[in-house]
Amino acid sequence: MERLTSPPRLMIVSDLDDTMVEHRNDNENHSLLRFNSLWEEAYRHDSLLVFSTGRAKTMYKKLRKARPLLTPDVIVTSVGTEISYGKSMVPDENWVEIMNNKWNRGIVEEETRKFPELTLQAETEQMPHKLSFHVDKSKVKEVTKELYQRLEKRGDPAGVFVHPSGAEKSLRGTIDELWKYHGDKKDKKFRVWIDQVLATETTHGTWIVKLDKWEQTGNERKCCTTTVKFTSKENEGFVWENVQQTWSEESEVKDDSTWII
Repeated sequence: MERLTSPPRLMIVSDLDDTMVEHRNDNENHSLLRFNSLWEEAYRHDSLLVFSTGRAKTMYKKLRKARPLLTPDVIVTSVGTEISYGKSMVPDENWVEIMNNKWNRGIVEEETRKFPELTLQAETEQMPHKLSFHVDKSKVKEVTKELYQRLEKRGDPAGVFVHPSGAEKSLRGTIDELWKYHGDKKDKKFRVWIDQVLATETTHGTWIVKLDKWEQTGNERKCCTTTVKFTSKENEGFVWENVQQTWSEESEVKDDSTWII
């Protein structure tokens, strides 16, 4: 970041609604104001603040008018499809190129129209790389499964994720199951980190990356040796082909029932 002259000492990435901003029990913004004061006094001079939200930019700006939010160094909006920097919210053009890679909005619009259970959300929630819908909770699982299958047949790249137990899932399905873990680690000391990263280009445009991926909850630590295969083509970015994990000998627990990803 241009604001800093050296790598940041700390980077905080925070959601907004019901995380940085409490909507139900803190109308006076006491918690937010305490955080603001701490950040400005002790961290801003050498650290980065990132907000990551499902809100579109227009709704994010509306929230800023209603609540005393700090200006982040980076703002990630529309569930990760848009990245902007600084007070002026300068778009990340490289990220736009990545999002454009193999993205066909017309296919998504065509396939989603086949589901009467899906109702488009307000126009303010529709972004170049994101379509948002309302759907009854009782229909989510059924609709999601069938929609993924349809999109995969239309060319949506879906690699394979082999979990430590040996179970195989699609990469897309694994990522989209993360919502189930929302709040799972609340009030717990939870950390994730990687170690021993080694990247090798096996053939032109094909990379194998090996690493140890750790999760720690309280005093319980788990570690998986992870192998990731990427392929790349000029001007198309990287595509995840598959991910395979096996339990490391260093892992204190070998149970992936609570293993996130």
